[in-house]
Amino acid sequence: MIYDQYWLMSQGFAVTWDNPDIHLERPLGNPVSSHDLAPSTSYHVIARVWNLSESAAAPRMPVRFSFLRFGIGGGKTTFAEDVVDLPVKAAVGSPVKAVVEWVTPPDAGHYCLQAELIWPATEDANPDNNLGQLNTDVKSLRSPAAFTVPVRNDDLRGHRSIRLHVDAYHLPDLLSCDEVPSDGDPHGRIDWARKRHSAERFPVPEGWTVQAMPSELSLGPGEEGVVLVTATAPEGFSGRMPFNLHAVDDGGRLLGGVTLYVEGR
Repeated sequence: MIYDQYWLMSQGFAVTWDNPDIHLERPLGNPVSSHDLAPSTSYHVIARVWNLSESAAAPRMPVRFSFLRFGIGGGKTTFAEDVVDLPVKAAVGSPVKAVVEWVTPPDAGHYCLQAELIWPATEDANPDNNLGQLNTDVKSLRSPAAFTVPVRNDDLRGHRSIRLHVDAYHLPDLLSCDEVPSDGDPHGRIDWARKRHSAERFPVPEGWTVQAMPSELSLGPGEEGVVLVTATAPEGFSGRMPFNLHAVDDGGRLLGGVTLYVEGR
């Protein structure tokens, strides 16, 4: 598995598009931000891969890397693949890291990254948690901070009605083992985790105004629209605040999202 936003949201969890399992380095050992990449430049893309099985390893598992233009939806371009030997859960060497080199496109801009674990579905207890996406943007606060987010309908067969919503979810601090329920009931632990990572616990904070305009789009096959997200901070704000923009179709299916950071000094 990898931090898979699509699977997590389908299970009732809030998500961030600032993927904790994917990052870039240039050179190796020197992390760099994904939102400010130079054109035609070589970077290392690193994905952290986990195994939830205590009995089945995944030897020689391909990890496929792709990029998309910044925004929601649209086609992806595969650029590299690594192969990892994934041991069983909690074994020495777990999790493992897949590392590839990526030369950014010649056109300046922001790109989203995806890492996909390639493993036969017949041998995978959960083939739905194998795709992680890194999709962020950062703006300095100039009351308001304004983000332009392209939204694309990559379904070439028909129209899509798309709704957009915003929350302020971020990954909470890790807890000690003593703080995690240990009653032996896995369903109880999952329910506890859903409550802890529920979007309802992370609304737009009091004093902030965050708007996505328009909040709904109707796009034809292959069509692209633009959403303007504005964030106005309370007086005197200093620091960094994340906001997540998610897009779902009229059937409730997650189409994608971005995490937007507002920085104030």
